[in-house]
Amino acid sequence: MKELNLTSTELNLLADWLTGDETSKKTMNLPCVEGFLFALICAPAPVEDEVWLNEILAGDLSSLSDDKLFALMTLYNHLSTDIFETGYKLPKSLIVVDDVAANFIHGSALHSWSKGFARGIGYAGDLLDCENIDIELRSAFAMAISCLSYFSNESNAQQQAQEQNIHLEAMSQQMFEMMPDFATGFAEIVEAMAVSSGLFNDEGWD
Repeated sequence: MKELNLTSTELNLLADWLTGDETSKKTMNLPCVEGFLFALICAPAPVEDEVWLNEILAGDLSSLSDDKLFALMTLYNHLSTDIFETGYKLPKSLIVVDDVAANFIHGSALHSWSKGFARGIGYAGDLLDCENIDIELRSAFAMAISCLSYFSNESNAQQQAQEQNIHLEAMSQQMFEMMPDFATGFAEIVEAMAVSSGLFNDEGWD
């Protein structure tokens, strides 16, 4: 059976609705939703639909009509298939521009995706605080999070550049170039972390 997916027109309609007058000003835009769902889907334990829908819509589920619910659920299922079966690729809308500050503003899809990821990674829960995980695995996990959330906060990015003693422009380009590989392998890193932590057994997540 062919996988159900949103057409380009349907995605555009969803994007317009998320940032339109029918939703709260705090509602995530589409790139933010995609980054958020990516992190959430990779998390070690499933998250109830109402929880993530509520966060996307900033607590205002009253605006969620059946067709928009269907669109968001279809997007979730498609991302899940990409992550665990066909191979996840970052949205084509994510680009880095020469004006480095522009990569960290609200209008940037790159910033929005990264900001959504930074919010969604909180659903990794106890995995972030577990101390009995292999040091190399913990380091890979930290590097992946640092890279994929890099464009969410310019101040943090500047601090990272200073620590590495390189210009922000060069740091930003390096991080952008590493994002696809970290995104493709992120779910495997999370699973390996969960197994190493003892949070996972043959029957599922503890």
